[in-house]
Amino acid sequence: MGKGMNWVKNHQFCSTVEEHDDIVILEVPYTASNEQWEEIQEIINVLHDHGYVEGQTKRIDQLQIELVGFKIPWSQQRMNSG
Repeated sequence: MGKGMNWVKNHQFCSTVEEHDDIVILEVPYTASNEQWEEIQEIINVLHDHGYVEGQTKRIDQLQIELVGFKIPWSQQRMNSG
């Protein structure tokens, strides 16, 4: 069994938006090592497997990170909750 959403949501590079459980923010450091890039790719794969799609990205140069928002599209949320 591969890694799941709990692994993603508890990962050092991820945070969830509390009031919107369907939104995950991925923090990508500019200086990520090859190992970290592999983990970031794994996180993105798990998110895609769970129906999340990339939203907007935001560079924060003073923190040297790029934030990538992932969320589940409304159309899919309705299908899942029905």
